[in-house]
Amino acid sequence: MKHPNLESELRGLLAERFRRDVTRVELDADLERELGLDSLAKLQLLAVLETRLGICFQDERLA
Repeated sequence: MKHPNLESELRGLLAERFRRDVTRVELDADLERELGLDSLAKLQLLAVLETRLGICFQDERLA
């Protein structure tokens, strides 16, 4: 499944999920520092991304 407007999708997801303005968050930002995400919030975000985008992150690469 291709996602031509992935950046917009990601920003929308972050804004919706964490109820924050993400327009100034850079693509390579540290989400823990920029949005205050803890480890559980980051795992939840990955789960939502996998579901919505139809992708699968390998566990070995997530550490």
